[in-house]
Order: sequence, then structure tokens, then C-alpha cells
Amino acid sequence: MTSQAKKAPSTLSSVIITQAIAIFGFVIVPILITLVAPLSRVRVEYLDGKAVATITRYVLLFIPWKTERIEGVTGARADTTTTHTRKATSAERQRGDSSSKLVFATGQIALLRGEQESIVQAAPELATETANAVNVYLAEESKQPLEKTLYASWSLSYILGGIMTALCGLYVVGAALAIITFPFKKLRKLNQ
Repeated sequence: MTSQAKKAPSTLSSVIITQAIAIFGFVIVPILITLVAPLSRVRVEYLDGKAVATITRYVLLFIPWKTERIEGVTGARADTTTTHTRKATSAERQRGDSSSKLVFATGQIALLRGEQESIVQAAPELATETANAVNVYLAEESKQPLEKTLYASWSLSYILGGIMTALCGLYVVGAALAIITFPFKKLRKLNQ
């Protein structure tokens, strides 16, 4: 006599809990990670004699989630810090922590319109390069639009963001296939 273990049917609550965990791990976490190290595109062009900048911020590397349009751009400024090693303070040494701390570089570009400014996160060298390019573009009043893709950190934005986007894509494709094949599975079960 062979004994086959029958698989217990899934209850609705167990499916809901499983899918809630999967959505959190494979959709929400990747979205949050790609928001921390964002990928943005800045486009500056002259329309009706005024410089207009359009900032598009992306989530999961390719889904635009926020677009900002700035009319009357007058300039750009790069705000950056450099990577350096900070020595332990006397208070830290008294507590027994005498190790040096590595402080990482950060950067952003500010598109200026009078007293107002719009901030876009960018790697330090990219922020400086883009601010210079925007200022040159505004001085020359070129007919061709200037378009730059900005990343917060190349490795975080592209490598980690790419991995997170792939995980999210795998989950979405798997969920879509499960939904599509569900009626066929039910039909096959009824025919048995």
C-alpha cells in the first residue's frame, strides 16, 4: 500500500499573508531602495524665450514617479562634499573609540529661479559637471535642448537599483502568470 501525502489546501488567510510578505519584500523594499539612491533626468530647453527645466525622477530605474517643471531658470549650482577621513574627537577617544571615520562624498544640483531652487540628487562629480553644463547652456541660449541623466551613486543607482528592479520584475511576472493560469488550473481540477 502506497501512501501519498495529500497537500493541505491553502486557506485564504494564508494566501493573503504570503502575498503581503511577498509584496513587501519584492515590491515595496525595492521601491524604497531606488528612492534612496534615485535616478533622475534633467532637461533644459528654451521655450518662448524662457529657459524651462524639466526634472523627471524615476523609481525602479525606468518608471517615472515625479516630474517637476521649472520655468524661467536663471542658473544652476552644485553643492558637493568630498570623501575624507575624519579623526576621532577627544570625546570619542575618551570613550575608547580611537578609530578614524571615513566620510563619504555627497552631491546635489540646484536649479535656480530667482530666490527659489529645485534640488536634484547627483554624484559629486556629476553634479559639478551638470551645473557647469547648464550654466554654459543658459549663457549660449542654444536651440538644442540639454538633457542629462543624474544618479546619486553609480553603484547604488545602477547596480543595486538594477538588482532591486529585477526582483520586483520577477515577482510581478510570476504573479501575473499565476493569475493568468488560475482559471486553467481550476478547469483541469473540475475535469478530473
